Amino acid sequence: MKKTRETTAPGLTQTPFVLTLDEEADLDASLAEAARGEFATDEEVRAVWAKQGL
Repeated sequence: MKKTRETTAPGLTQTPFVLTLDEEADLDASLAEAARGEFATDEEVRAVWAKQGL
């Protein structure tokens, strides 16, 4: 049986959605990076925007 985590945005009353194990692992890794203060620099963000034509 798969272990999943249900989540919704705070304050919303919508039906929760279920994360896959891969999505849950990605979310956990992202939250750990944020907790360590690892964020993209302004230059990195601009490069992504430029690549997408924004």
